[in-house]
Amino acid sequence: MAAALDFPKFLQNATEIWRSQSSKEKYCIQNAYELDKDVICLGMKIIDWRNSTVDHCIESIQGCLKSSRSDSKSASSAEDSRQKGNQLFQKRNYRGALECYTKSVQVAPHDGKDTLALAHANRSAALFHLGRYKASIQDIDEALTRGYPTNKHVKVLQRKGQCFLKLHNLSEAEEEFSKALRCLDSITGEDKKRREIKILLQESSNPTSVSFGDQLDIPDEDIKEKSSMLANASSAVTCKHQEGNGRFLEATRDIAAGELLIKEKPYAAIILKEEESSHCHHCFEQCSPIPCPNCIHARYCSSRCRSDSLTQYHSIECGTEQLLQQVSVFSRLSLRILITAGREELSNDIRKPKTSSSQPSSSSTSTSLTTAKGSSSGYLDGGLVNYESIVGLEAHWFNHSHEELIQYTVTSILLAKCFYRELVSLKTCETLSEEELIAEIASLLLLHTRQLKSNSHAITEVRPSEGENTAGKSAGGTVEEISQFRVATAVYPTVSMMNHACIPNIIPSFRKGILCVRATKKIMHGDEIQHCYGPQVGHMTTSDRQQALLNQYCFTCRCRACTRDPKSRDNLCMKCPKCGQPLNAMTSICGKCAVWIDVLVLLKEVDDTMITFAELVEMYPAAVKDVTLMRDVISKTKTCHDVLDRILIPPHMHLAVAYNFMAKCHIALQEFKEAAPWLAKAIPTIECRFGRDSIEVANELYKLAQIYFNGKEIAPAMEAIDRALELFIRHYGNSNEEVLVLMKMKACLMNA
Repeated sequence: MAAALDFPKFLQNATEIWRSQSSKEKYCIQNAYELDKDVICLGMKIIDWRNSTVDHCIESIQGCLKSSRSDSKSASSAEDSRQKGNQLFQKRNYRGALECYTKSVQVAPHDGKDTLALAHANRSAALFHLGRYKASIQDIDEALTRGYPTNKHVKVLQRKGQCFLKLHNLSEAEEEFSKALRCLDSITGEDKKRREIKILLQESSNPTSVSFGDQLDIPDEDIKEKSSMLANASSAVTCKHQEGNGRFLEATRDIAAGELLIKEKPYAAIILKEEESSHCHHCFEQCSPIPCPNCIHARYCSSRCRSDSLTQYHSIECGTEQLLQQVSVFSRLSLRILITAGREELSNDIRKPKTSSSQPSSSSTSTSLTTAKGSSSGYLDGGLVNYESIVGLEAHWFNHSHEELIQYTVTSILLAKCFYRELVSLKTCETLSEEELIAEIASLLLLHTRQLKSNSHAITEVRPSEGENTAGKSAGGTVEEISQFRVATAVYPTVSMMNHACIPNIIPSFRKGILCVRATKKIMHGDEIQHCYGPQVGHMTTSDRQQALLNQYCFTCRCRACTRDPKSRDNLCMKCPKCGQPLNAMTSICGKCAVWIDVLVLLKEVDDTMITFAELVEMYPAAVKDVTLMRDVISKTKTCHDVLDRILIPPHMHLAVAYNFMAKCHIALQEFKEAAPWLAKAIPTIECRFGRDSIEVANELYKLAQIYFNGKEIAPAMEAIDRALELFIRHYGNSNEEVLVLMKMKACLMNA
């Protein structure tokens, strides 16, 4: 099928052919006044699209679009994977078993037989042993829906009840145990099983622990008063345009810190390849996936996400993954934009009279993602997002290299040739020739691919840092360190209208792909609402931030943070080694001793100490498994601290990093009371660097609260929890995972 085409090689050959053309044809692609369609027509002329391999690929994709697309499913492969999973399960290798069972679920045919049901039931057992109780319940429900053998219902109903018991959902647990007992009424010789379930039923009826199920089920927050003009936004936000600043968002009234300003679903989104096996391909939540009924690639967290995906776009993309995996994320997302728009909207756009693209700004000082003049027509239609709101985003001709534009063009033509019949109405197909229709679709794909370089957004999730021993989330004697990870790329039309600032006044967060924008500080009436595109104060130097923004978004940032004194405080915080008083940063003379200090010698000592410290950090994974080695790491880290404390004045990030690592080492030894003071010493530096009310401080307080909790230090734990809750709710609202964990910890302490 499509795998017969080595697309990267084809793209390389096409680029070389284009480069070999005459000067006029070679460079007209960079003419700012050319329409996308003119460039597409040039690409269709220059490249040999009658190549047999390309023809075979196009025919395969078009054939796949017409077929039932279920030939990749295999009952024998599903059974083989399930049996391998069973072998690993018997050896208590639950993670390995989970992987095999998931493969079995993916390839099992949806033919009404019990192959798929058995795979779901077996996976539910692995999930139960891994402590993933909600996912286990979902798999049990899928197994029962898919025809799981009646004589085995007792087993999965008991497991489902145990999952609810672990989740402290006692009424649901009681119901499932009762169902299991009723199933046993028709089976003889199961007295032992009956006694076992009755004991569990009694446990669910007489709880010995606090139930958190109801009080932690916090409803999702919505915007209190929505704008009638700006899609998915609060009435506190409006869109304006200013010469040199482009379109931007502005506050229509005073906005309080923590207020929800925008809540927007992506117009279209694509999951990253490395997250495909562990996340839903539609809402991007972590899950134990259920498959598409026809292909083995698409995975979903629920039947609802699967149904929505099939309705909105996957029914067209299904079975074409071998080609789509070879094109860039932007090209693939551009195709999904067209599929999402639908046949009628695309047909209407194609029939519109075409005009030359507005001249893009070639200035390197532009500070806007969206610089097109005029009103945002797509946003003035009753506050609803439509395809025009995507078409209206700025595409920035001059922000792409010649080679990028060639590759975008060639990819757009190939995708148009494969999918054009699926994208427009039959009437449009009848009024245009095949070549004209392909050129129209390819030109739209090229437009969106160009737009996405500066208008796409990362969908991220907060999860435990990779490589950390975080099981249990402070309930089982460990402390969870969290970081942000990118899981998908999306386009959000309203959010795309915010300009950048290295110190933003909002923060984005994601839940099931929905982007929520909250104010992180008070925003006054008339102030611009500004978002950080990535490079942020505290994480990067001024020069590094400006270079990153220039490379990605093609503008030189001139926000307040970039135009003020760029010197780092870290370089000014050194002590006199004799008396401990601060050194004069300009003269290197101690004000108390009145002697000159060779700062280079001190810097060399700090550098050598940090090299030693880096080596200790590398030893940590091995030390986790060796108590003696961990004691040695702690001792040597303490020596590093002594050197840094003697030379550097807090707040200094070298000190904060070292304090944090010492806390981490004590945590590995379950020495929570020893860990807490070290992390507490690091927090003032984090406050100084990122701000007292920053999300970085919230993350540190989250760790500190867990340390106090595990150390049974109730008063300081409650203090850290309350402050962390205040910051997390301000930044992410009530429905955040960290908020739920902190509330659960607080409830435990209040009932202690």
